[in-house]
Amino acid sequence: MFLIKYFLIFLILVFSYVAHVSSALADVSLDGKIVLKTLTIEDFEEQIRELNIAKDPKKVIKLKYGVPEILMKNNSVINLDTPFRIVIDPPVSGDLEVFYNSSQSEIHTELSRGPLMFSKKAINADKKVVFPRKRRKGIMLHKQSFIRIDVLISQPEGPATYTRFFQTKPLASKNKRIFLGSFSDRERANRLGEFVLERNRDIIDKYEIKVIERKKDNTLSFRVIAETTGSVTEPSEACALLLKRKFSCFVVNSD
Repeated sequence: MFLIKYFLIFLILVFSYVAHVSSALADVSLDGKIVLKTLTIEDFEEQIRELNIAKDPKKVIKLKYGVPEILMKNNSVINLDTPFRIVIDPPVSGDLEVFYNSSQSEIHTELSRGPLMFSKKAINADKKVVFPRKRRKGIMLHKQSFIRIDVLISQPEGPATYTRFFQTKPLASKNKRIFLGSFSDRERANRLGEFVLERNRDIIDKYEIKVIERKKDNTLSFRVIAETTGSVTEPSEACALLLKRKFSCFVVNSD
């Protein structure tokens, strides 16, 4: 009789040890009653996947300027008229898809997911993906207020998604310019400058209208700009008013 009791106790201990190694128990409340639920390996994998999906989008989606000397303390703001690249730091492995959208709206939440911009199969977790790869061929914004980047990483367990918004602002410069148009001959460029100034003296009267000659790939062009170094209406504000009057423009750097 004593041997049978000893054997039963030993059997219970062995079973408890095996169960502890392969699974765990969790308290689950059902109709006010607490019961025990066995957590399987699949449950642990699901919890780990949810932790990965919940990772901060700011750590996954980043921007990098093509010009290394431009450093931003707040990387949620990007400069207009300055090339940048998108950097994805994936926390999980899988097939990567990146969607891009931009808008002049003052409310970034109005931006919906944009079209597919980049895709790559079978990426590895924690291995950075940078595009465009060439610095000189970075993404350039001229007058957008916000951009939205969506990242989707497909896995057998389900997709992991991340969304991040970036606000834009003009790059400060000593000489401030507004681009008004470009032509293949100087005479048409001069006429445009005179026409814009005549119709919008209340906005750009203190700006100097210039025609700049540019030559690229043996092709000559003439750019019409409005420039100021004084304390007048900010170029971004002046350009916004011109756009409301159906005049094409955007703010550019002076170099």
